[in-house]
Amino acid sequence: MPPSDSGAPENLRPAESLSPPENNGGTMSRRIPRPALGVDISSMATFAKLAQLEANIDPQVMGGPLVYNADQLAEQAGVSPGMVSDFVRWLGRPPIDPAEVRYAESDVESMKYALKFMAEEGLDRDSAGSMIRSASAGLERLAMRQVEAIIQEIQRTQGVSDTEARLLAADLAPAQANKVLPLVDHIWKRQYADAVRRLTTTAIAQRGLNGDDRDYPLLRAVGFADLVNFTSRMKDVSAREFSDLIRDFTDQCWDIINTRGGRIISFIGDAVFFVADDVQTGAEIALGLAEQGKIGICGPVRVGMVWTRVLAAHGDVYGPGVNLASRITGAAEPNEVYIGPAAAARLAHHDEFNIVPQQPFDARGVGPVQPYRLRYAHDPRNADDGEALDGHFANAATDGTADDHAPIR
Repeated sequence: MPPSDSGAPENLRPAESLSPPENNGGTMSRRIPRPALGVDISSMATFAKLAQLEANIDPQVMGGPLVYNADQLAEQAGVSPGMVSDFVRWLGRPPIDPAEVRYAESDVESMKYALKFMAEEGLDRDSAGSMIRSASAGLERLAMRQVEAIIQEIQRTQGVSDTEARLLAADLAPAQANKVLPLVDHIWKRQYADAVRRLTTTAIAQRGLNGDDRDYPLLRAVGFADLVNFTSRMKDVSAREFSDLIRDFTDQCWDIINTRGGRIISFIGDAVFFVADDVQTGAEIALGLAEQGKIGICGPVRVGMVWTRVLAAHGDVYGPGVNLASRITGAAEPNEVYIGPAAAARLAHHDEFNIVPQQPFDARGVGPVQPYRLRYAHDPRNADDGEALDGHFANAATDGTADDHAPIR
């Protein structure tokens, strides 16, 4: 049987395009054509079709055929071969044989625009490399998650194996690349505007709080939420159930953290790392995550948060307090929030919170730490508490200058 016009293996090619969304009892879903099963990827005929499918991915996504090797790309873009090599490295792509034809006309236009942008903005090579690396790191994750979402949807709707879902996704996904670009463009502009706006709000909020120039410059609420017994739970679920668990956890964290005014820095295995510009917002995020752990489908979580100085760089935040937040999270009970001393001192003056000191512990890489349990004041479990915090923070600084990067001991 000859290959189809799409280049997809005949027994994997969908019978029809993705149909428009349809409403099924209030939930939106797409009907994805079921692939033929029993694919023998060891056969030479199927292998040749898969190779053809792979060869078509770049031309479909990049908007045209691959026509240049590295030297030809440099010549067309008016740059040195070394600049092409740097550009590929900044994008995070693996080394490419200079003689291999791996570049499209869009790569030429991208190189030309990069040079124009560097000249207009006065960027040197290092600054341009840092900017391109940052963009590539974020977009790599976006691209990976988009493709994974297509695979998961195929598995969910068709009940096929992981291999079959991936093969069908390889046929369907390239055509969707350009369709999502207008949405990505809009989302990026919104996020960029918010990032710039935070520059002004931070400057206003931290007037007079800069401290020594040697300090980390930004005061932030920094926290983690960690799924409880994640490793043991992995042993009892299938790969598909595990994938669903991670998807649900990331979706829930996204909704809780962002809708309360915080930001997700990263997901680290079974944990989410978040920041907020003020300690009250951080507390509300932490309590929201703990509450979701009690009622959500992902199971219990431990949450920890500190008020600390950090350095924001390369889309991440750094500082000794980040390590402290991680250690406090590990000490928390399931579905409870533990916070550091400076965060507790700041929140103790808010009537909506209940704060109770917990057993001190030695944190690896930090030293002795006094954690505090945080709940809402109306939580019925508070009736079982012993020690109150009346006067506990009477002498603590609450103007924002105290922070948790040097734990109170």
